Amino acid sequence: MIKPPCDKGAPKVEQPDAADRTEVEKAQLALDDLDTMHGQATRRWDEELQALRTRCDDERQAYEAQRKALQERLKKARA
Repeated sequence: MIKPPCDKGAPKVEQPDAADRTEVEKAQLALDDLDTMHGQATRRWDEELQALRTRCDDERQAYEAQRKALQERLKKARA
């Protein structure tokens, strides 16, 4: 009978030393900070875009009201 090869389990993975862990933690913090800044910038741009859309709608409504008033004035002047 042939003996199966001895299974020693999964190969051992070297654990990072303290300096490597510190670098990983610093990189993770930098990535988290970047994600936070991106999220804040995105929200700020969304708010500004909404404000511009509101302003555009307000100006369009004012234009249409003024145009309608001037058309009525012109109509009366021609009559």
